Amino acid sequence: MVNGAQTHPDDLELLDLVEGDLPKARAAEVAAHVERCTLCERAVEDLQAGRAATHTAARLELSPQARDRITEALSGERVHPRKSWLERLRPVAVVLATVLVLGSFVGLVAYNARDRGGDDQGAADGDETRVRLVG
Repeated sequence: MVNGAQTHPDDLELLDLVEGDLPKARAAEVAAHVERCTLCERAVEDLQAGRAATHTAARLELSPQARDRITEALSGERVHPRKSWLERLRPVAVVLATVLVLGSFVGLVAYNARDRGGDDQGAADGDETRVRLVG
């Protein structure tokens, strides 16, 4: 929007000016601003160059086979129904089950290692006790 010399038209308004989509009164205001403002004048020149380039660019021509493949692929697309809450929780359940199994395994290994260490320690204490009793 133009407010004196302080505010510039925004990019969309400049594009509308280039495309001829602004109402006549507003187009005259913006055009007058562009004539006084080198920054906006450059922006309009860039927009005009881009517009010219897109209008003169060669169009992409597809072979009939390529068009048929694209059409077939697009017609084969289906909208996926929304997943139920149970289906959305399935990945979480798999992760939790894996953690539970691994945690149980680690706990079992640690428990067995502690028991073996305890038996060895108890046997050693018992040996010391026998030595004390005999000796």
